[in-house]
This record gives sequence, structure tokens and C-alpha cells, in this order.
Amino acid sequence: MMKKIQLGFIAVLCSIYSFAQTNPCGTIINDTFDEAGALPSEWTEYNTTGSVTIADGKLKFEHSTAQPSAYRTFTAISNNVTLSFDVSASRSYASCQVNLISDAGEHLSTIDVGSKSASIQYATTIVAGAPSGFTHGSPEVVLQTNTFYSINATINFTTKTIDYYANGVLMAANVPFLES
Repeated sequence: MMKKIQLGFIAVLCSIYSFAQTNPCGTIINDTFDEAGALPSEWTEYNTTGSVTIADGKLKFEHSTAQPSAYRTFTAISNNVTLSFDVSASRSYASCQVNLISDAGEHLSTIDVGSKSASIQYATTIVAGAPSGFTHGSPEVVLQTNTFYSINATINFTTKTIDYYANGVLMAANVPFLES
């Protein structure tokens, strides 16, 4: 069973406040980005150089002509994992995707914040190797500028499904992995 998953952040003008993974045993990865400057050693920037930094306790993506990206690799030690992060954008129309990718390169989940609409959506299909078929949850979450949204993805590796929450409210339940 797949135990390693790679978290890829692809974002423009998004600030991610914190990231945590928990399991019944209480193991937590908690990146709170306390020190300003370069990315912590656990994080890797790709596609750009120096466009992903730490500022005001947040992972900050500076948009230029390229879309800055960063990722964090972690190993799940349970079949049930919760991925949590806070996100905020300086405008309601942004492009921030959080991809959960397996160690085999398969997309398990993609959450999209603000791209093509000012809302939080999740991918339902893969088209030409890329997450697609984005749909709003119910209730739909409409983005407000400079507002923090707490996003949670409760991942069940046994059933290969994910429950998505925004600000503690269930948006979608039992969404199947994009690729098994």
C-alpha cells in the first residue's frame, strides 16, 4: 500500500499559513514558518528561484512571469491522514492549487483556490495527465480578499477517498482519489 505522498504547492499570490498532518497516534508535522527568509530545509522550490519565501509567518509565493511552486515530502504512518492548511490571497481571483501526489507520481487530490472563479474547488478527473473537472463543494466557498480560509482534507487510504472541509464545514464527502 502506498505510504509516501508528496505535497506539491502550485500557487500564485497565495500565502499558506500552516501545514499539519495528524493520525490516531498523535504524530504531527507542523510547519509554522516562524523565521523570515528562505524556505526551511524540508521544503523545495521548483519552477522559480527565490520566488517562494517566508514572510510574516507564512509561506509566500511571489507571482512573476512564472508560477512559483514548492513542495514538501512526508510519509504517512497511518491509513487515515488529515492534511490542513490556511490560505489567503490579496485578491479574490487567484490561482493556488494544492496537489497531493503519491511517490509514484499519481495525483490523489487537487484543491484549487480561486482559479477561474473566486472560490475553493476540488478536482474530479485527470485530463492529459493534469487535474481537471473542478467542482465547487456544497456549500460553495466564495473567496474574500485578505481573508484566511482553513482547508482540511481527511484522506482515507483504505477506501481511497477524501473528505474536504473549508473553515470546519464539510464541502464534499467520499471524493475518490484522482488516480489510484
